[in-house]
Amino acid sequence: MQRAGRAAEWLCFVAGGVPLPPFRRDPEPPGDALPPPLAALLRAAAGAVNSPFWTMDRVLQAESGHLLLEAGNGGVSGIPDHADPAPILHALLR
Repeated sequence: MQRAGRAAEWLCFVAGGVPLPPFRRDPEPPGDALPPPLAALLRAAAGAVNSPFWTMDRVLQAESGHLLLEAGNGGVSGIPDHADPAPILHALLR
């Protein structure tokens, strides 16, 4: 939800067509930002991109829920210092 010019943004790595657990971009998102649900559109995007590893950025907007902002090759994305890397690293090892 956007408040005071900020939005709750989430990054999700996708490995082998499977979205991995998302994490916040901002260590202190506005309001009570919860992880985004994996909507049908995001599941479809995760299965449609022909890449073994990539990322999806999503944002929570009050009026329209979670929106897919962009998809990338994962080359410039990293797990932020405030996030627990264990769930993503375990998923990648599977």
